[in-house]
Amino acid sequence: MARAVRVFGWSGVALPEIMLVGCRVIPIVDIDPIAHRARECSGDGPNLDADVLLTWEWLRSAAHSPPTALHLTGVLVVARRGWRRALRQARSMRGFGPAGVLVPPAAFDDEECRLEFALHGIGLVPSDPDVDGVVVPEQGTALRQPTDRWIEETLYRHALDHGLCPPA
Repeated sequence: MARAVRVFGWSGVALPEIMLVGCRVIPIVDIDPIAHRARECSGDGPNLDADVLLTWEWLRSAAHSPPTALHLTGVLVVARRGWRRALRQARSMRGFGPAGVLVPPAAFDDEECRLEFALHGIGLVPSDPDVDGVVVPEQGTALRQPTDRWIEETLYRHALDHGLCPPA
């Protein structure tokens, strides 16, 4: 996993695996210690209320909304039941940030596999460090949506639950 994050050029820390929008993923996030401290001091913990998050994303209320405590830098899917299923999961997460899949070496030898990942902009790295090659994921995301804030807040709660945010 650490090799995949390094090869893909993602910064931040890997959170423990979590189920997000129906996909089991390992999120890689940059935690903003200043925003986290500000939120802890003001009592603004993670909020998963869709209506509240929608107002936080409005331009008129953005200045009064709590700062984003972490940013998703990548999503890693571990191929456990075949590369096609892992590709589908990574594609569904691609709208929130770069996505990559860690596959067994045999899958990486499959030319169709490498082509499919490249076509969809999903990163691909073999789980065996002795196997050469990688498909680098496309960076960036689509325009920001309120769902992005829900993902960030969910991951913020996940990071807090696992003690991965610095103490205020």
